[in-house]
Amino acid sequence: MRSRSTMIILAVVVAATAGCGGSDVPSRTPDVSGVVERVAGSDSASLSGPSDPYYDGMNLLRGDPTIAARSDQSVLAPEDLADGDVVDVWIDGACAESSPVQCTVTALRLRD
Repeated sequence: MRSRSTMIILAVVVAATAGCGGSDVPSRTPDVSGVVERVAGSDSASLSGPSDPYYDGMNLLRGDPTIAARSDQSVLAPEDLADGDVVDVWIDGACAESSPVQCTVTALRLRD
C-alpha cells in the first residue's frame, strides 16, 4: 500500500511541474553580465564588455548552457544569440586560468 501511495504522490508532482515551461536558469544571482560578440560565419559567441573584466572574451557556449529569454524563460538555441545581445551568465565550478578565461557556462539569459 505504501508503494502505491508513493507512486500517486510522484505522479501528482510530475503532472504539476510538467507544464511549467521554465528553463534551467539558476535562481541565484548571475556570475557576470555583458554583451554577446559573434564572429561572422562562426558558431562561436564570446562575452564582451563584461561586468567583471575577468570574464572578457569568455566563450559563452562552452559547457552546452541553457539559453533562455528573460521575458518568458523560453529555451533558445545557440544560434538565437545575436551579436550585441545583452546577457546574464551563470558559471559552474572553477574557471581555467587562460586568456580568455575558460569557464563551464551553465546558463545564459537574454535581457529584454
